[in-house]
Amino acid sequence: MAVTTAAVVVAVPALAKAPTGSRSNPIAFGKPAKVEDGWVVKVTKTWPVAWPMIHAANEFNDPPKPGTTFFMVRLTATYRGSDQSSNFDEGSFKAVGRSNVSFDTFDPGCSVIPNEISSGDVFRGGTITGNICWQVRKSDASSLEMYFDGFDTKKFFALKR
Repeated sequence: MAVTTAAVVVAVPALAKAPTGSRSNPIAFGKPAKVEDGWVVKVTKTWPVAWPMIHAANEFNDPPKPGTTFFMVRLTATYRGSDQSSNFDEGSFKAVGRSNVSFDTFDPGCSVIPNEISSGDVFRGGTITGNICWQVRKSDASSLEMYFDGFDTKKFFALKR
């Protein structure tokens, strides 16, 4: 007597991928992304331990506090908005790592940094390149992501290739 078996196939819906720019699916390193007010931004370089460069930029800069590091990022930002010009707001860019605590560029900040990104007028079609920096917990540096903290949106950017 032959025994036959039947396979049962159960359809399982695929897990939906988080939208690009979300914390779980950040904008890929080096890829441009639109943020608010007509700006298109991309991360072009990172320095997880930027103190040597920051100290060289100004010998009077204080070192990072114990347990922290200066994490510096080079951005390229192009203004494509509808107004004739706009100011770039570096303060809208924050960072977050595994501690789930955000870091901003002002408090405690990194003091004077080399090639700081401009905050002056940029006219439609203009591009600026420069650095921003956060003082972050050393334990967050390897998991750090940058995010744009806009009026009605947050857009996350990967800081590793």
